[in-house]
Amino acid sequence: MNTMTIYPIQQGSRVEFDSEHGPQKGTVLGVTCDVGNGEPFAVIEIDHAMAGMLWKVPLQQLQPARA
Repeated sequence: MNTMTIYPIQQGSRVEFDSEHGPQKGTVLGVTCDVGNGEPFAVIEIDHAMAGMLWKVPLQQLQPARA
């Protein structure tokens, strides 16, 4: 199922996803497409991470953050 169909990920969205470092939660700073393969991804600022650290995550891996 396409995440964009059930939840419009956009700038300012609160999202969560799994990573090799465990579950992560953060805020979307922007959405764009990968230059190499055209896959849409979000640039996310992770909660409680070092200031300025950003993650590039494919949209299909994101879910709306639970309150």
